[in-house]
Amino acid sequence: MTEFSKSPPMPASLRDEIATHSSAADLERVWHLLDRADGRRDADAPSPTTGERSADALWDRIAAATGIPLATADDAAARSAPTAPPALTLVVSDAYASTAARRVWRRPGASVLLAAAASVAVMTWWGTGNVRVTTPAGRVETVRLRDGSTVVLNGASALQHPRYFRPTWLGGDGRRAVRVQGEAYFRVAKGQTPFVVQTAQAEIRVVGTRFNVQARATDAAAHTDVAVEEGVVQVRALGALAAVDRSVELRANDRVSVRGVADGAASREDDVLQVTQGDPRRDLAWTNGGFAAVDQPLREILASLEAQFGVELSMRDSVAAASVITLYYPERTTIDRILTDLATARGWAMRRTSRGYELRAAP
Repeated sequence: MTEFSKSPPMPASLRDEIATHSSAADLERVWHLLDRADGRRDADAPSPTTGERSADALWDRIAAATGIPLATADDAAARSAPTAPPALTLVVSDAYASTAARRVWRRPGASVLLAAAASVAVMTWWGTGNVRVTTPAGRVETVRLRDGSTVVLNGASALQHPRYFRPTWLGGDGRRAVRVQGEAYFRVAKGQTPFVVQTAQAEIRVVGTRFNVQARATDAAAHTDVAVEEGVVQVRALGALAAVDRSVELRANDRVSVRGVADGAASREDDVLQVTQGDPRRDLAWTNGGFAAVDQPLREILASLEAQFGVELSMRDSVAAASVITLYYPERTTIDRILTDLATARGWAMRRTSRGYELRAAP
């Protein structure tokens, strides 16, 4: 016998409406939980899952999960007093509305708890699937997640996240997981569940902190760089790079580089996890319109410049793409200034093209 075998079936019209959603099973489970909380199940029969023998215990569980206290006799006067109209009107199908209407006054405080449970159902429905936010080259965008965390995306970047971080009692996996490509600055809201950022090379795990992630790939290499501004961050290599079976814990001012060749194969341990210390303001310069690169190959620097400033950059063969260069502009700057400084310092020439700039050896 299944957990909800004694509950009346969901109306066909509502079942058909949610059938196309991947969380249809979760929504149906909420429907039956509402029915059990209504007291339709025999109060003397223990729950198949909890052994509880009354609907009161179910109301108590829902109240504990939502944080909304049950109404008591002391609240009678408050309930009889005029109240302001609700700020939110929930529109549901006729079949559901008629059923819900019969449940509202089954127990003191039931209307509040039913509204909370209905909100859970709506959030579960609306939270089905993932949201993917992408930014074109040259554009920065801020994304606010439903847990209160904030993600600032640099140009030519992408963030994939659930519409709603579901708790374990609604079928969630007990963590707040997102995926990023490109570059992003995270301000993670503290919570009881870990916040996990995945890239192609690494998994970053935190509870509440501020850090920067750069996960770009060039023709020569793919890498994930993590710089911590505040808090504690754990970084673990993924995929083929995880052949080196260890993770690192970073604190404020720590930085790690998870690197491998383009096909994902790892070489020596030092090529996979490189931990250093430095000023996180360099890694975060782009959030102020500045730019920074510390001991990076020219090819990687140009790829970052293309993403941040939305221009196309090219090199003649006479320019050493493997040159290791350090640049730092803490405040807002322009691509013209950066390239002019770079060309002057290296003795290169710079010329405009129809889409951007070209670096070449000086004549």
